[in-house]
Amino acid sequence: MANIRDVAKEAQVSITTISRYLSKDATLKITSETIDNIEKAINKLNYIYVPRNKPKGSAKRIGIISALTYQTYHDPFFSDILKGIEFEANLNNINIISILDSSELKKDKILDEFCSLNLDGVIVMENISNTTIERLKLSIKHIIFVDQYKNDYNCIGIDHFNATKQVMDFLLDNNYRNIAYIGGPVQNVDFLASYRTIAFKEALRLKKLEFNIERYYNCQWDISACERQTKLLLASKNRPDAIFAGSDNLAAVVLGVANQVGVKCPDEIAIIGFNGSQMSAHYIPALTTINVPTFSMGKKTIARLVEMFEGDNDVYNILFPTNLIIRNSVKIKEKNNDKL
Repeated sequence: MANIRDVAKEAQVSITTISRYLSKDATLKITSETIDNIEKAINKLNYIYVPRNKPKGSAKRIGIISALTYQTYHDPFFSDILKGIEFEANLNNINIISILDSSELKKDKILDEFCSLNLDGVIVMENISNTTIERLKLSIKHIIFVDQYKNDYNCIGIDHFNATKQVMDFLLDNNYRNIAYIGGPVQNVDFLASYRTIAFKEALRLKKLEFNIERYYNCQWDISACERQTKLLLASKNRPDAIFAGSDNLAAVVLGVANQVGVKCPDEIAIIGFNGSQMSAHYIPALTTINVPTFSMGKKTIARLVEMFEGDNDVYNILFPTNLIIRNSVKIKEKNNDKL
């Protein structure tokens, strides 16, 4: 079933524009061509808009600053969190008034419009600047972060350091030594300074292995860039014996390229993903991955917001557990006393 994000992508406009158009926002100014594109998208996708008929004044109003970009739009990590948010919001009589991606907030006019929506709370799924946070605080009382840690704010997420360590320990314990990583950055955080990078380096250090920058690639979460880098890695003389992908979507690309060039997984290379998406079990071979309870994270975000609405002023950093799901994309090697 199509959702509002699908309509926005098809019509090539922001989710906020679709939301305001469907709710018949009289202040929305768009061209007739844009209206035509939106209507065509709605009809093509058979999207059904169901307005919430709640008693006036009874529902809380929230906004979302999402991490969805063109590159990450189809990544289940973010979309499943949003599904959990939407599910729990509906149960708690909370209306999602506006969804913006973080890049839109760089435009002062859009940020001003967002702050003028009379929101009771905002969910932030991206690492936005302190300046933007301060502007949000002026008009929105309750701010909660998802998959981002901000001191003095409620945060819902996972321990990315520990999750990465689970992967690296598993590979190293099975005598994989030439390990490559392909992933993307967190906004406003240096790629090589992320928790994942720190954990990656630390795992190698403990095994007295050097960190090779040529084996650690920032593809900006872009599928095409991931494909190009994988081809280079698999064609290199010192081909890695394992590739750790920053998401299951990227891991699917790595698996596809390996199949194209005739590098057998897992006999010649191990491939591991991150997210634990439902489709990962159906890749060929089935993908070893870090399972992340994204839907539950979304539900908990709303549950915590409800507590904040009811006067709970405590600040919590709530981390959900992750676990490694071992499948056929990694060959379990016989232990060799850690000889390097």
